[in-house]
This record gives sequence, C-alpha cells and structure tokens, in this order.
Amino acid sequence: MSSPHHLERKALLSDHDSELADNRAIADRPETLLAEYFLSSDEDFETLPARMMTGVSLSTYSHIEESQTRMEAWSAILAGAFAVKIAMGRTGEIPSYIASVRELGHGVPMIPLDPFTGNELTLLRDERGLVLYSVGTDGQDDGGLTYGEHPDERSLEYDDLRAIIALDSVDR
Repeated sequence: MSSPHHLERKALLSDHDSELADNRAIADRPETLLAEYFLSSDEDFETLPARMMTGVSLSTYSHIEESQTRMEAWSAILAGAFAVKIAMGRTGEIPSYIASVRELGHGVPMIPLDPFTGNELTLLRDERGLVLYSVGTDGQDDGGLTYGEHPDERSLEYDDLRAIIALDSVDR
C-alpha cells in the first residue's frame, strides 16, 4: 500500500488474490479451519491465526485503497479547479488543456496528476462549463459524466469525478 500510484497498489493487491482466497476460506468455513488445524505442519500451524486474520481483513484493503484514491482524486480536482480559475484571472482566457495552465508557472498552484491513472486530469469545455475531471475507479474516460448520468438507456454507470467551473455567458 506504500506505492504512490493506484494502478501499482491495485496490481500488488491482485498479485495476492489466490493467497487471500485461501486465507478467506480458512476464516469463512469451519471445515477448512479444522483441516488446517489438524493437518498442517508445525510451521503452517504457527501461522494459522495470522492467515485467518488476513483472510478476514485483507479482502477489505482493496476497498480501502479505492476510497483513499478517490479522496486523492477529489483533492487533485479541487487544486486543479483553483489553478484553472487563477490562470483564467491572470490571462483573461479560458484554457483548452491542463498543460497550458501548468505552463503559466509562477503564481499558479501545482495541479496534481490523476491518481487513478498517473496522467494529467482532463479539462473539457462543453455546455456545462469547463469540466475538470479524473477518470474514476474504473479507469475509463467517461467524458466527465458521473454517477447516475445516463445519456441513453444502454449506457453503463459512469464514475468520473469532476468539478465544473461555470463560465459567464459572455465567455461561452
């Protein structure tokens, strides 16, 4: 969990999926616990309590990691929205992409990367205004659409995390 990037943490957790499933079976099924208790070697017997605990608790770590990354994304989006507003105030122009805001340098706060991908946050101008967003937990760019927004009946649930910077009617 010490890796700074969501994709790396997710990969590390998935590397242990089979081990976690085995440990989960020990914790969930009494017959598996009894078999481990009576049939394991002395060395395996000593680790039985630890394996039971990891079987119970480690399955929640992926959910905890995902929640942590969502909070990091919200923080990045808010920092980015402030930086965009500052850049708009300094230049009098609406930026087309995040790199143009970064290029202003001095006086504009640093914009963190999207913690779900390690890439820049996405900046999109549409009828909603200026949309700054992270791709969210599914890692797919949904165009800044978020939970509960379906343009048609066949669409999947969207999970982008976003901030919308309202533009004055004159700027549109």
